[in-house]
Amino acid sequence: MPVTTSSIGRVLASIGWTKKKIRRVAKGRNADLRDSYLYNISKFSPEHFVFVDESGYDRRARSRRTGWAPLGVTPTEVALFQREQRYQILPAYAVDGIILARVFQGSMDSTVFEDFIEQLLPLCSR
Repeated sequence: MPVTTSSIGRVLASIGWTKKKIRRVAKGRNADLRDSYLYNISKFSPEHFVFVDESGYDRRARSRRTGWAPLGVTPTEVALFQREQRYQILPAYAVDGIILARVFQGSMDSTVFEDFIEQLLPLCSR
């Protein structure tokens, strides 16, 4: 009798194993570097940190990615495939909330980001 995936699955299930989603871990991960980083940032209080996170939006963001259909039938959505105007949202978060935010049309580039950081730095304390 050939060994099949389902027979292997039954054997593993019989010894208490279950099928799960695989957690991917970076090959270049280094526990010593991570510990050193955590030690170094532990010297700072939460008030010292500012996080910048860009997000984009266009009308496609409202498009559904899943849908219901009878078994064996693929759900279909008829839509125009033209790129519409894109907006970028660039906030800077601190422990007390958003300290600076910009919303603009188009795409992010280094000039826009550097300008944002130049506006942000005077708002940050030493």
